[in-house]
Parts: sequence; structure tokens; C-alpha cells
Amino acid sequence: VLMETFWSKERILEMYLNSIPYGQEAYGIDAAASAYFGYQDDPTTGESAAQHLDLSQASMLAGIPQNPNTNNPLQHPQHAHDRQSQVLQSMVTAGYITSSDMKAALRYLKRLKPTAPTRTKSCSARRSPVSATRLSSPQSSVSTSMRRARSAG
Repeated sequence: VLMETFWSKERILEMYLNSIPYGQEAYGIDAAASAYFGYQDDPTTGESAAQHLDLSQASMLAGIPQNPNTNNPLQHPQHAHDRQSQVLQSMVTAGYITSSDMKAALRYLKRLKPTAPTRTKSCSARRSPVSATRLSSPQSSVSTSMRRARSAG
């Protein structure tokens, strides 16, 4: 509650998503999208790696921070899949997606092949105009914006 006196909820979420560990030496959602799925920033369009995520991939990543080692899909694929199911079920319960969307996202995940990280970086997520309707398909995306970190020296 004290944080909300200084920052908006969107800014708090941005700071959180930018700093939480996802395993594989990835800190932040953009670095995780790169580490687990091989997505890269697209300088032509300005899209970050995380903006390429679909519902299946985003729900997999959303389950990792609870326990980055145990929920790592590269090291513990079954546990990560179980956690992803919990994330998707929570989205169904909250009304963000339908049961059909959940089933489609779980089927799609089985075909994914996360890759080893090639690089990591932190990102700054911004709240995007994502509505419950946009979240209701496996083709949904996560929007982030990149900010260059300043050196301390």
C-alpha cells in the first residue's frame, strides 16, 4: 500500500516484471522470452522479445517466478507444465480466457521446444491495452517496452 503512494499500479507491475528471476539467468519477462523461446527484439518494428509470446508461452513463463528452479521447463518439463495448467486455470476462473482457450494453450505447449539462452537482458514492461477479449485466444501477446539501463559509474 505504501508503494502505491509513490507509484501507480502499472509502474509497480512494470518494476516487478522487470526484476523477477525466471531461471536460466533471465531477469524480466523479455529476457525470459529470449532465454526459453529464442525470441529476439525486432528493431524494425520496435517489438520486444516478449511481445512475440502467445498465450501458451506467456502462461508457461507466468508460472516460473513462483519457484524458478522447480518450474523451469528445461529442467523440469512436467512440473512446469503442471504449473502452467494452474496459471491457465486461474485465468479461466477470473474470466480472462475460456476453458477452450486453456485446452488449446495446453495442447500447443506440448509442441514447444524451449531453447537454451543466447543472451539475457532486463526489460521494462508497460501496461498495454490488452482486454479480456484479446486474452481469449492462444494467439494473445504480452506487450513490453525496453529501457536501456544506466551504468552506476
